[in-house]
Amino acid sequence: MKQIYQMFLLAAVLLLPLVGQSQDINYFCDFEDEGDSAGWVFVNGSQTNKWYIGTDSLNVGSRAMFISSTDSATNAYANSSTSIVYAYREFVMPIGSYIISYKWHAYGEGSYDYIRVFLAPQSALLSAGVLPDGTTSTPNFLTTVPAGWIPLDGGSQLNMEGSWQRFDSEFSVINPGTYKLVYMWCNDGSAGTNPPAAIDSIAIVENLCPRPETPSISNLTTTSFDLSWIDLSNGNASEWIVELDSATQAHGQGTFFSTSDTTISFTGLTPNTLYTLWISAVCSGTDTSLERQYQVRTPCLFLTSMPYVDGLETASTGSYTSANFVNCWNRINDGTTYFGYPYVSSFEDYRHSGNRGLYWYNSSSAGTYGSYQCIALPGVDTDFYPMRNLQVSFWGRATSTSYSPELEVGLMTNPSDISSFVPFTTVHFTNNWEQYVVDFRGYYGPANFIAIRGLASTGPWYAALDDFIIERAPACQSVYRISTNAVGTTGVLLTWQMRGGDSVAASYQVVVDTLGAVPSTSSPIHYVTTDRQYLVTGLQPDVTYNAWVRAVCVNDSIGGWDSLMFSTNGMPCAQVDPNSHDTLVFSTGTTNSSGIPVYYSYGN
Repeated sequence: MKQIYQMFLLAAVLLLPLVGQSQDINYFCDFEDEGDSAGWVFVNGSQTNKWYIGTDSLNVGSRAMFISSTDSATNAYANSSTSIVYAYREFVMPIGSYIISYKWHAYGEGSYDYIRVFLAPQSALLSAGVLPDGTTSTPNFLTTVPAGWIPLDGGSQLNMEGSWQRFDSEFSVINPGTYKLVYMWCNDGSAGTNPPAAIDSIAIVENLCPRPETPSISNLTTTSFDLSWIDLSNGNASEWIVELDSATQAHGQGTFFSTSDTTISFTGLTPNTLYTLWISAVCSGTDTSLERQYQVRTPCLFLTSMPYVDGLETASTGSYTSANFVNCWNRINDGTTYFGYPYVSSFEDYRHSGNRGLYWYNSSSAGTYGSYQCIALPGVDTDFYPMRNLQVSFWGRATSTSYSPELEVGLMTNPSDISSFVPFTTVHFTNNWEQYVVDFRGYYGPANFIAIRGLASTGPWYAALDDFIIERAPACQSVYRISTNAVGTTGVLLTWQMRGGDSVAASYQVVVDTLGAVPSTSSPIHYVTTDRQYLVTGLQPDVTYNAWVRAVCVNDSIGGWDSLMFSTNGMPCAQVDPNSHDTLVFSTGTTNSSGIPVYYSYGN
C-alpha cells in the first residue's frame, strides 16, 4: 500500500516541540515563539513595503509573518511604491528528501504583485529592490531562477487569494549543506489589491521513505537501455519496484521488476517506442514511497535502404515551445525560452510542396533562442551505405529579402550531443526556393547522422526548409544556378555553379537549342569549356532558347543536365515616314559581348 506520507508526517510534525537551528531537519514555526522568530532575517532595506512579524493578519495563534507599509501595524501595502523584499531563515540540510508545508495569502495583482518561495544556497546574495537574478524588473519572475535555487511554490507566483491557502510540496537535497528558506515579495508600484503577503504555520520534515530521485537513462539502443536513480532514503529503502509500460499499456498493466540496486537493465524492447517507467522505493513491508514517473523512447533503426525521402507530410506541427518534432529525427536547441526552433509548420510560406515545411528562426539572443539550433535526420547504417558515398538534398529559402540565413550542413555521431557535430559546408539561402545538395565525398570519419545546424547570428533571420532526400551521391555531380549575365540579339553569356566545387569537374558541355527537351545521348554537343561560363553567339534575334549544361568529371563520369530558358533581344526598330523616300541602312557591326548592332542610319 502506498504511503500517505504527507498527511501522516505533517500531522506528526505538529506534535514536535519547537526546536532551534541545531535540529533543522524537522522544523515547525507558527511565529508564536519569540526566540524561534528571532532566527528569521528580513532584507527590507529602504523599501516601502516590508516584512514583519506581527499580530494583524493571523491564521492561528496571535502572530504571523507579513508585508506591511505601516511598520507592522496592518497587513496592507502601498501599491504605488515598487518593492522587492525578502524574509529567510537558514537550515542545515543533509542529503535527503523533504516535505514543506506552509499557509499563505496574498491578493496583489496579476503577474505583478506576488510571493515567490525558494530554497537557496547559503551563499545566495539577497538585496532589497533586486530580484534573485540581479535585475530589478518585478513582473513575471518565473524563468530566471539562479542555478542551485529550488522553487518551493510549484514554480509559479502565489497571489490572487485574499484568504488563507495551504501549500504542500516534496523537494530533494542532493548536495548537503546550509540553505536559506526564502520568502520573496514583489510589487511593481502601479496597482494592486490588499492584502499583500502573509505567511504562517511553516513545517519542514524529512521524508524517511522518499521516491527515487533524478532518474536517468544510459546505454540506450534500439532494443535496450539502463535506468538509474539516486537513493535519498539514507538507507531506509531496501528494494525498488519498477513498472515498464509500452505506449499501448495503461499504468498498472505493464511488466513489474524488483531490484535491490539503483540501476536496472531492460532488453528485448521495440525500436522507436515510447516507454513509461514508474519507480518506487520499498522501505518496509507496509512503507512504500510515491512513484516517480519517467519516459524514454527507444531510437529508430538505422536506414538500410535508399533513397530516404521526407516531405514532412506525416509530421505533427509544433511551435517555438513545443516538444513535437519529426519521427526518427532529433532536434537539440539550448535556448531557455524559445527552445522549439526549428519546428514543423503548415503555413504556406514555409513549405515547398505539400502541406508541411520546417520553419527556422535564429537570433543574436543566444540565451533565449539558443546559441545553436540543430536537427539530425534519421541515422544511416554505414555498413550498408558509407557516409562518403551519400549526399543530402533539401529545398530552402529565406522568408524575406531582408534576411540572409546561413546554415551549416555536417555529420554527427550522437544526435543528442552538439559537440559531436562536424561541419562539412555552409549554405546561404536566397528569397527564392532553391534545392541545395551536399555530398560527403571524401569523408572517412565516424558518423551515422546527417545534421543541419544554425548558430546564433548577429541579426535575426527566418528560413524555411522542405523536401529532404538522402541518397547515393552520383559519380559526377550536376551543375546548378545557370544564369544569363548578358543577353543580346544574337548572343548570350551563360554562367553556372558546380556542386562539390570546380575541382571535381574537368570540363563542361553546353547545348543551346529551341527544342525544350533534355538532350539525348545522341544529341550533338554544341560547346565545350573548362570555365564555369560560356559566350554563345550566332543566335537569332527575338527567339526563345533552352540552354543545357552538364559536367564531365575528372573520373570521366558525366553529371546530369541542368537547364535554363531565355529569349534573345529583338532587333531595334527605326521610325520611317511612309510618305518619304528615305532608305534605312544598318551596320553589320556588333559588340563582342552582346551581338547588338553598333549603329544604324537612314537618309535619301
